Amino acid sequence: MSDLETFGLIRNDFLRVPGDWPMSRVVRAMLDPARDASPAAPITAIVTDSDGRFAGFLTCVKAIQWLREDGARRKSVLGSDGSGAGSSEANAKQYALSGAEPISSGDCLSQIIEKVVASPALAAPIIEGDDFRGVVFIEDLFERVFEGVLVGDNAGFNPRDES
Repeated sequence: MSDLETFGLIRNDFLRVPGDWPMSRVVRAMLDPARDASPAAPITAIVTDSDGRFAGFLTCVKAIQWLREDGARRKSVLGSDGSGAGSSEANAKQYALSGAEPISSGDCLSQIIEKVVASPALAAPIIEGDDFRGVVFIEDLFERVFEGVLVGDNAGFNPRDES
């Protein structure tokens, strides 16, 4: 199974990765066959700022065929409902935007976040690389300075619950 075919897999445990890792390295770590995988949800990163406080979610979903083939529509996709919006062709078309800065698989996570923050309406450009393609969504982004992220399944985890 190729990285592109398995790009939508999410890990059931957390994997801590440095903020200076390029996205391609993060994806390869997530797709490591030595780790258990569940096909139920896209890869989700819980993003924290330099103090470890919750700053937002970074969600990568499998690239959609029409986005790969139609260059005019490859500018950006916006996720709006906090649940991986854009994981279907209909949602992706609904939230397609123009003017977002391109993201490459070699960009580190902090660079990706900065690019998305600078884009209109938190637009999420397409990531493309030699080994995978995908879409990035940034939701509930509170901070712009990041030194690391937690990557994994956020099911049952409420980052706003400080009790």
